[in-house]
Amino acid sequence: MPEDAVQSVTLEGVPVVTAFSRSPHYGWAVVIGIPESELAAPLVRSSGVLLAGTGGVLLLIVALAWWMANSLGASVEALGSAVRAMGHHAKLKLPEPVFQEARQLGLAFAHAHAALDDAHAALAQGEERMRAILAAATEAIVTADDAGRIVLFNPAAEKLFRLHAEDALGSPIESLVPQPARAAHAAMRQRAAQGLTRQMAGGRVIEGVRADGLHFRAQASISVAEVRGGRLYTIMLREVPAAAHA
Repeated sequence: MPEDAVQSVTLEGVPVVTAFSRSPHYGWAVVIGIPESELAAPLVRSSGVLLAGTGGVLLLIVALAWWMANSLGASVEALGSAVRAMGHHAKLKLPEPVFQEARQLGLAFAHAHAALDDAHAALAQGEERMRAILAAATEAIVTADDAGRIVLFNPAAEKLFRLHAEDALGSPIESLVPQPARAAHAAMRQRAAQGLTRQMAGGRVIEGVRADGLHFRAQASISVAEVRGGRLYTIMLREVPAAAHA
């Protein structure tokens, strides 16, 4: 053959890769033998370097992933603690963010907290105005729920019935009318609940009973309001002077 490469063994027993080339003109052949260990050494070194580099990169990736996970977890936990503190009316204090997403999330919480504060302030202002209106009303205003329990009793009602609001709240609204009229009053409230009587004329005169047992007559109107979870029945009363119905 003009040229080839084969595996062979030297006289000393060393495994070699033998390559030869034969001259076509003179028949001379050049033979080179390279020990297999010398051929494999660079490959082994390259493989070792590659494996070591790959292992180092993997360790670096794992370390970075662990650091990122801890950082993310710490940031989220800090944000969670700040938000949970809002439930106890504490001022929102955003932690120092370690990544952009945490900062954006914190800003969103801050905006939500500000909106919640504004809503609470508006609600408190509305409640204060309502209390002022009820306190200034000259007519007695009594509101009961679906069960007929008093849930609102303004100062004019306290004066009319000579009954403190804390004693009236939770009591049956029928306790404010004389015993013989309580069944009719309950039936009227039920008709109002069924939509048969949305609002009674303000000139209707009913009889009430004060806390000391004295009876009185008053012009009354009743209205029904649909609220979440049921209805509210509001009665507005204006006492009729004794001379007017004598």
